[in-house]
Amino acid sequence: MLAYSGSCSREVYEDVIRPMMMAFDPAFSGRWARDYEPVPGLLRRARAALGPVAAAPLSTASKANLLAHMEVMRRLVPGGVSLLRESGRTRVPTTDAERARFDEFFLVSRENVCVSRYRAHRAAVLSAIGHDLAKHPLRPEYRDTLRTFLTRL
Repeated sequence: MLAYSGSCSREVYEDVIRPMMMAFDPAFSGRWARDYEPVPGLLRRARAALGPVAAAPLSTASKANLLAHMEVMRRLVPGGVSLLRESGRTRVPTTDAERARFDEFFLVSRENVCVSRYRAHRAAVLSAIGHDLAKHPLRPEYRDTLRTFLTRL
């Protein structure tokens, strides 16, 4: 999802996406995602429990995710200044209300679902992405970036 969401042009990000996030909340941040805080600790615990050899695929995937995030940030926000930093709220702990706002912005519904419902939803999302890419092909430089992200994973 990071590869796809980061495949837009800098112009689209600056003219459409970032203003939408800013209008939603001037300090809007990925740090508000519910998994932002617990996942790093869970990954450390999993690596320790698995040992270095068994944890290698997990470590590789984590590195690929970090590299993809850094590449998206480098390309879309060349100055590297996030809305959160611009707002001056970087040292303030994330609240439950901010976590709820993040979910609201991305239309996330949190509930227990069965595997078949999860798979159906995942298929629908991937189909929508496929239709979007077919209707709005990426410029070659962004297509190559997306392909690079996907082959690293």
